Amino acid sequence: MLTRRGFLTAGVGVGLCAASLSSLTACTSRDPIKVAIHTWIGYESLFLADQFSWLPENAFLITNQNATESISMLINGQVHAACLTLDELLLVRSEGVAAKVGLVFNVSAGADMVISRIPINELEDIKGLRVGYEAGALGALVLHHLLKEARLNVNDLVLIDLPPDQQFSAWQKGDVDIVITYEPTASQLLADGGLRIFDSRNMPERIFDILAVRPDMLNRRGNQQMQQVIEGHFKVLEYMRRQRQDALYRIASRQLTDFEQVQKALGGVHLPSLESNRHYLSGSDKRLFDAATEIDWLMQQLDMINSSVVTLDMFDARWLPRVN
Repeated sequence: MLTRRGFLTAGVGVGLCAASLSSLTACTSRDPIKVAIHTWIGYESLFLADQFSWLPENAFLITNQNATESISMLINGQVHAACLTLDELLLVRSEGVAAKVGLVFNVSAGADMVISRIPINELEDIKGLRVGYEAGALGALVLHHLLKEARLNVNDLVLIDLPPDQQFSAWQKGDVDIVITYEPTASQLLADGGLRIFDSRNMPERIFDILAVRPDMLNRRGNQQMQQVIEGHFKVLEYMRRQRQDALYRIASRQLTDFEQVQKALGGVHLPSLESNRHYLSGSDKRLFDAATEIDWLMQQLDMINSSVVTLDMFDARWLPRVN
């Protein structure tokens, strides 16, 4: 099962070329609404909405293998929106594309973990240990909060850049003492005797999966269709509340995995309601903005972006369904 961050590299390096400008000007009211998406538990609502015919007739999900492809398509104007993490949206904005958060799919609530091969009584005990992690914005974010909780600094650890697809192998070889990871690798490490010592519940409201929307590519009709796409997401959330077992089996079948794995993955995320989304995107709840600001700062420290790209107007509630 692919993860939401699979194969994403620090430098996207896909600017707006002449071909992409052509694709931007080609978007008219007759064109379909296209949403780039890849496999991640938080995005399954759109796959189910498509299966149930709850998306507009001319809305199409463009399924990619990884987030890098979705980022490139959004920057180049090949899609109107993309399912991304908050840091991935900041990469898009760093390319000069004014994409906005139009929906919060999920908030990590335990899905991102720090797993140790040895018992840790106090977090301070990790000092001097070898830590394997994906050296991108999200890996750095979890590491930052881990160090803060342990009252340590980066020089107190031996840091090893370790992509997700290499983490379990390095663990089995004994090359690392601790791994910062997420599903499905987390379950492999725990089954192999790993011990969870820290997770995203210790850093609430910091890791968000969102729908990044390009308002410059949407006319009046397009905005209405984008609202209908997002309405489909909330219809699925209601269906999952009423028919959870059927929904989970459908997700497991699509992801070619088992029911228990899907249940475990869903247990690590919080799926915000429409009301919560309104609070996030209207600005009445500053936690999304605070998270973006922190990630923005970390990405600058990692030289992933040159300057701040976070603004208050990057959160937009216009596409959320109207409440009667």
